[in-house]
Amino acid sequence: MQERRNQFIEVLEQIRKFSHELYNDSIYTPSSIVVDESDLSIRKLGQLHSELRDLQQDKDDRLNHVLDLLKTVHSLCKVLGLDFEETVAKVHPSLGVDFEGKKSLTNKTIMGLTSTIQRLRNVKMKRVQRFKEKANAAVIIQTHWRRHKAYSSYRHLQKAAIIFQYSWRRRVAWKELEKFKMAARVPKVERIDLIGVDNFLCVLPPYFVDLVNNLKMGIIWSSCSEELKFESHARVLIYSQVLDSLAWTNSVSPI
Repeated sequence: MQERRNQFIEVLEQIRKFSHELYNDSIYTPSSIVVDESDLSIRKLGQLHSELRDLQQDKDDRLNHVLDLLKTVHSLCKVLGLDFEETVAKVHPSLGVDFEGKKSLTNKTIMGLTSTIQRLRNVKMKRVQRFKEKANAAVIIQTHWRRHKAYSSYRHLQKAAIIFQYSWRRRVAWKELEKFKMAARVPKVERIDLIGVDNFLCVLPPYFVDLVNNLKMGIIWSSCSEELKFESHARVLIYSQVLDSLAWTNSVSPI
């Protein structure tokens, strides 16, 4: 009889523990269990084991669901340039990678992760839209400058900035979007056709400087402007390799 009673106590303790993990965020504290000794039959013990298995399955399903949600949050944080640990810690402290204990599997935690994912997706869509608007503005500027001699150099360098910053990184981080804003600035030069090409070129170099800074590259000019070296992320591009892309003219003074 005592052995049967101990079996009931063990099963009831596990049921209470699993139920607490699934439906309560507080720390589980073991307590004494009262066993109804009026029914210690095998049938009753089997029912308790069946309930325990259901709770175990529910726990496994919730854990997999939480891990999938965390994976989605991690991907969005990487795209948006946000700190993953800080983001998930706002939902529940146990969701961080460095947390050594068990992760929270409650309904509140799952709803919090779902809400966070939706919020991050909205932020991503807004940033993509802003990026498209800036790109359209850059196209308008290119059209405006098409009739000027220096336009060809500016256009190719701007394309290089877009390729290096957005194509190979494949993400729309906030810091990159801030750097791209310069491409949408309308130059405050009135009556360009009347001030002359020489005066216009005095206004143009700062935009080349901005583009070079935007590319995070250093420029080394030779005395004859025959060689142009770009150093970025352990890359060195010789001017002869990009001559077709960057059509610099002799009339454009070095930066």
